[in-house]
Amino acid sequence: MVKNWLAQSERDLITAKNCAKSDDFYASAFFCHQCIEKCLKALYISRFDDLPPRIHHIDKLAILLEAPEDIVNITYSLSEDYMMTRYPDVTDKLPFQSYNEQMAGQKITQSEKLLLWVKKKLGE
Repeated sequence: MVKNWLAQSERDLITAKNCAKSDDFYASAFFCHQCIEKCLKALYISRFDDLPPRIHHIDKLAILLEAPEDIVNITYSLSEDYMMTRYPDVTDKLPFQSYNEQMAGQKITQSEKLLLWVKKKLGE
């Protein structure tokens, strides 16, 4: 089960990069969030031998996993994207108007760092 969660996490990161290449920066941010959510849930399953909580708050998952401060900080910055990328009434702007290339690039870099941390914790 851990491998499936991790494999989908890696694929979500590829999708985030593809979205950024096609200037769909809000979708890139969404898939970065999905990447992190799934890799943290893979780590949760590995660590606790149980299904992860059905939450989308990746900061809460990171805290449950006792992640270091720099990892938790990444999850704080990506947590808001779950709502902001999906719903047109969360901010003054529509989701596709709220993100740009620089933001997407930063979120991809953060996701890569966090995914690498999870893989190290999983012994990969």
